[in-house]
Amino acid sequence: MTHREAGRALCPSARCAPGNLLIGIVQGDGGVALLAEPMAVTAQFVATAREGRTPEARFRFADACHRGGCAKWDGAGCSVAAAARAMADQVPAASFDCAIRAACQWHREYGAEVCGTCRWIVTERAPT
Repeated sequence: MTHREAGRALCPSARCAPGNLLIGIVQGDGGVALLAEPMAVTAQFVATAREGRTPEARFRFADACHRGGCAKWDGAGCSVAAAARAMADQVPAASFDCAIRAACQWHREYGAEVCGTCRWIVTERAPT
C-alpha cells in the first residue's frame, strides 16, 4: 500500500526520503508555504537537498502515518498534532488550500482547528 492510496492517513511532518511527498517550503518568517500540488521526492532530490542545511529545516514532507510505529505517537494520537492544536490560540486564524488535507492525520484528529497552525510547524528548526 502506498501513501497515496485512498484512506491512508498522511503525516505532514515526515522526513526527506525517496517516495515521500514534498508539501511545503519554509519561508524567511519561519512559516511554511504549502505547495498547490505535492511533489514526489526522488533519490536525486534527497541527495541534492542534503548538500545544504538539513532538508527538514527547509522543507515539509508527508508520508504515510506510521501511528504506533512512530516515536511521536502517544498511544491516543499524534503528539505533534496535539502540540499544533495547542498553538491554535497563539496564531492568527488562517485559511489556506492544502493538497493533503483530506488524508492528513492531523486534520483527521483535530479538524480545521489544527490547519491554522500547520504552516508554523517545521520538522526540524535550523540552528540559530
